[in-house]
Amino acid sequence: MESLLSEFRSSSGKHAAYVGSHARRFGAARVDGVPHVVAGPVSSPARSRSGSFTGWSMLRVDPNAARWLAAEFLPHVNALRIKAPDNLAVGAGSEVSASLDQAGRRIRVAYPMDAEWVESPTVHVGARSAAPPTAVVTYNPWTGRLTALRPGVAVLAVRVNGVTANRTVTVR
Repeated sequence: MESLLSEFRSSSGKHAAYVGSHARRFGAARVDGVPHVVAGPVSSPARSRSGSFTGWSMLRVDPNAARWLAAEFLPHVNALRIKAPDNLAVGAGSEVSASLDQAGRRIRVAYPMDAEWVESPTVHVGARSAAPPTAVVTYNPWTGRLTALRPGVAVLAVRVNGVTANRTVTVR
């Protein structure tokens, strides 16, 4: 199948993708330039490090876009929480993470789950160097690092499959 899709893609110039399921995990990769999407389980996940949760997948296809195929992996969420300090000193940093409860298990929110860390006037999501002057903290979701920029109160928030968790952090 990989060879057929790759040959079709290169000989026709058209898009090709492989979408599978029943692997009991979510995942995405490329093989010879062809996107491979594993849609994941609705129930009974595998017990692996990555993609081991239940949920659903949403695919978007736009043949005219630079990223013509996009996949979102949305877990079932019984509860969502953020682990972060209550207080930080200006200039200090801390590790921050999110986890969700699902069918009696606690799972760290991480790739390949779709999660959105929410920006606000007091919370900048991204590189510290790009933080606006109103930001009290900056959170880098790629490193998991929260950094206190100036005194104030910030409400850090993460959204997973329509469920939002908040955590208030005071910077002194």
